[in-house]
Amino acid sequence: MPADPFTLRQVDQARTDFAIIEAELEAIHARLARLPTREDLWRAVLIGMLGGACFAQLLALAFR
Repeated sequence: MPADPFTLRQVDQARTDFAIIEAELEAIHARLARLPTREDLWRAVLIGMLGGACFAQLLALAFR
């Protein structure tokens, strides 16, 4: 029967490394979930364009 090539200390270090990597991936996943979707972006752009156009028209009428 072949001997295990890893010591208990190496196995413990590998488990710790994998746990750290998993925690970092969960943090990245949480940050990605908070990013705006396409629907949020187009709605914000449309509202901004319409609001800017209305504001420009109000300024044009005010200084006419």
